[in-house]
Amino acid sequence: MAPEVDADKNFESIPRHQVRGRKRQFDYENWDEAIIDVQEKYKVEFCYHLVDPAIISLEQRFFQQQRHNSYFCFFYHIYELKDVSSYVTLANCKDLETILTDGESSEINSLELYDEITVVRVLYWIKIYHP
Repeated sequence: MAPEVDADKNFESIPRHQVRGRKRQFDYENWDEAIIDVQEKYKVEFCYHLVDPAIISLEQRFFQQQRHNSYFCFFYHIYELKDVSSYVTLANCKDLETILTDGESSEINSLELYDEITVVRVLYWIKIYHP
């Protein structure tokens, strides 16, 4: 990252005074050692604070993407629906209706969605095999 912002990536060691230790109240507490190395301090104070939130954010987004894919996966393969059994398509539509239902209100009707997919399947078959 240093060459991109025209900064020197080598840090000079700055002499520091001895850090005063704190008295521990319990025996199981560990002594915190001060970071003397400038590169290590930069890594701990800057890079970790920058990289950790980015990693957590990416993990959350990948989890959301996986959930989305599991809900809507049969739409991604719309061209292959001609080979899929109508029972499987209806089951996928019912599962999607269940997922998108909140209490008494439902965002979609599984039977209407199944009918629309069946029409699209027939139209796609006609377009491909009878141009």
